Amino acid sequence: MPPKRKSDALEPVLDLTGDSSEEVQERAAVVAEPAPKKARKADAGEGSSSGAKKGKSADAPKNWRDVVLEGEEEGDVPIYDDCNEIRRKIRALQKEPNFKVTHWLKEIGNINSNSYQRFMKATGPHGGASNGTYYAA
Repeated sequence: MPPKRKSDALEPVLDLTGDSSEEVQERAAVVAEPAPKKARKADAGEGSSSGAKKGKSADAPKNWRDVVLEGEEEGDVPIYDDCNEIRRKIRALQKEPNFKVTHWLKEIGNINSNSYQRFMKATGPHGGASNGTYYAA
């Protein structure tokens, strides 16, 4: 059974009688080192609204405005996320440091803050589907 506390796992047992100072220092260094941590695996289920992968690549655009979507020239871009999913992604954006809603609303198409508030207060997968914030986000 694994130990319940980190202090139980470290085993700080030192016998200071009859050892030279070099041996004591070596033992202390070995005992004081905690077990190495395992690396986390990135969640593949969480994707951004642009559909790009999170890894850095040489051809990845640096700004969201540089991404060209299919049908963007004609003004007919398909939307695959429902309103609840868009609201969830907007809330995730708000948790990022230095994110300002007013700046973001201006960037995505000069959306009115009242329209944004109505969209965020709506509920359900189709609540707010006719709102301009849904299409701009």
